[in-house]
Amino acid sequence: RARSPSHLHGLGDGSHSYFQDCSTVNSKFRGVTIHATNAARLSRHVAFNVLGNCYYLEDGVEERNIINFNLAAHVHPIKKPADDGGGGQGGDSANEAGDLIVPSDIA
Repeated sequence: RARSPSHLHGLGDGSHSYFQDCSTVNSKFRGVTIHATNAARLSRHVAFNVLGNCYYLEDGVEERNIINFNLAAHVHPIKKPADDGGGGQGGDSANEAGDLIVPSDIA
């Protein structure tokens, strides 16, 4: 079940598939997801006011996709990031929680 407004899902060879010159605005869950798809193109896309990841490779095994000239702005974490103790340079820690789909949904 796809949870993104734009989702290239399980295409295998996606060389004839693309999202180009379009936008995702006011999304309640992510922008564009590429999942089990190779050689697709995501180009000149704007993601604005999105909750969660704007551009997301779901499994991390997707290859040869062209992702260029995109803009993500006004991005909101799904859940408040972990506090790093006030140092500001420690990065975020993500722990598994029942209300998160994946840990990267914190940013």
